[in-house]
Amino acid sequence: MATVLVVDDYPSCLELLRLLVRDAGHAVLEASDGLTALAIARTWKPDVILLDIDLGFGRPGGLEVARQLKRDPSTSMIVIVAVSALVMPEEQQRMFDAGCDAYVSKPFDCVHVQRVLGQALVLAALLRRSETPRAIGHA
Repeated sequence: MATVLVVDDYPSCLELLRLLVRDAGHAVLEASDGLTALAIARTWKPDVILLDIDLGFGRPGGLEVARQLKRDPSTSMIVIVAVSALVMPEEQQRMFDAGCDAYVSKPFDCVHVQRVLGQALVLAALLRRSETPRAIGHA
């Protein structure tokens, strides 16, 4: 069983992502803002983070959360999956540049989220063994 941090400022999205992760048999941590996400990630070191990029008016936003986690050696190996309604290629590139390893667009298909989560968990397991840089690309 893996641990997944789900971050979204919309309660309905947070709940749906939580249910998808639990249905896949994994433990779930939750945050509805960037500061809480950073604190939880640094404390619990989840295997994967499903990270909403647009966290409303709270700071830091999803891109900054990803940047901070990837700069910190203690959290840099956490696999981050961006979850966002931003779909233009340049927006997606900013997510990858910030350190996200994969991307799921909103509104999302539940089967697709579970497939990407599965890929992210495989990557997380490989990284724990090798501790080398990575990317799973555009999922």
